[in-house]
Amino acid sequence: MLSWSWLSRWPLILVFLILAAFFPSSVDCLAIPFFDFESRDNVCESLHLCTLECLRTVPCLAVHPDGKVLQLCPFFLNDYGARSFPFTQEHFESINLEDEIIKLRLRSIDSPIFLGELLQCDSLSQIGNENQSIPTSDLDGMPVGLYLCYDGFKEGFMADLQDIHQKCLDKGRKFEIVLVPLPFGRHYNPKSFCKRVRRYALKDSRSSSWWTFPFNDKICRTLWRIFHCYTEDQLIILPHAGRIGDLWGRHVASFYGIDAYPFTRDVIVERKVRDLRSVTLGQLLGDTFMSDLHNKNVLLYLDDPTCFFEDNSIFSSLNVVQREFQVKYPDVKVVFVPFEPILSVSKRQLNKMGWHLLPPELGESIMKHIFMIEAYPDEGVRSTLVAFDKDGMILSRSAYNRLPRNSTSPASLFDDTLGAEILNEMKDYIY
Repeated sequence: MLSWSWLSRWPLILVFLILAAFFPSSVDCLAIPFFDFESRDNVCESLHLCTLECLRTVPCLAVHPDGKVLQLCPFFLNDYGARSFPFTQEHFESINLEDEIIKLRLRSIDSPIFLGELLQCDSLSQIGNENQSIPTSDLDGMPVGLYLCYDGFKEGFMADLQDIHQKCLDKGRKFEIVLVPLPFGRHYNPKSFCKRVRRYALKDSRSSSWWTFPFNDKICRTLWRIFHCYTEDQLIILPHAGRIGDLWGRHVASFYGIDAYPFTRDVIVERKVRDLRSVTLGQLLGDTFMSDLHNKNVLLYLDDPTCFFEDNSIFSSLNVVQREFQVKYPDVKVVFVPFEPILSVSKRQLNKMGWHLLPPELGESIMKHIFMIEAYPDEGVRSTLVAFDKDGMILSRSAYNRLPRNSTSPASLFDDTLGAEILNEMKDYIY
């Protein structure tokens, strides 16, 4: 009979509750045979767990010498491997902190993380010719995609990546791929999984120039954890030549294609900001409506006319601060663009507030220019407050989030947050 006191005498022990008949004879560890119900039930009862729950949800326990159970969930072994020891929560938190630092450095200009440091190796070999190698430092100055292959040969990203890589080569754009097999999701044998992935990749000759490195359990599990490769392949773009990296490389490449080269969100943001600022407020509204807005900070408020009769947050907040704007900040002007014609009583209310009223037919063209309508095909128009500087350049598409609450100073309304807003909105439709 396997007693709890007997277990606690060991310096530190992992207790595996076996769901098969026996461990393979080559595994050097203690085993409870499947038919030994008494011993198995004793372990579960010692932990105040029923046998069925124990078998289904707790296949692995980490036990301290004093008898304290450190871990019940088996997933820590998959995520941390041999680094799990000594199995304490404090130890896992310290590893997680290291992971967060790596993610931050991936998006850092001042302290970027390069390929050699991330993979902890000095050279890579070509999967089509293992005798062909290259120092990892030679790839630091060019775009590198770290292809984390969870299951590329079945439902993964490999075929799409082969197409993307070929298009880069056809256009003369440098883009190196480093293949990293991750055999953890379905508990494959690492050696056979690596061979299988490489063999599958080489079925398409376009993959022959990809790079790889000897399997390293610690590094591969670190990448598996950091980039959440729990269900699908990922493509991580590493920092290069003054550019930050991006852990969304797969989604950017899939959504935007070759136009997103080198496949970072920042490239898309820069392009969107440039396009938005290519048209000024004067060009949007025309000379007729710009006579009173020249050299002014403008808040362009787009909404449905029913906002006058509802508890509308944008309208209510603007209404509260508008009178003080008129007295203290004459350089701030509010322009209201309705989505449909408004009643004469509402026009009189606008005149009292000192707002400029534009015809509703301008609303659709303004929305098409200011918002990425192609990215929101089902949303249509929406209420918002857009900030423009004195030169008519757009600064923010959601300035309503910074409407004054305790102070009526409008300074923050005209912060340049356009790029950050676009980056945040991309999460809603690219992922």
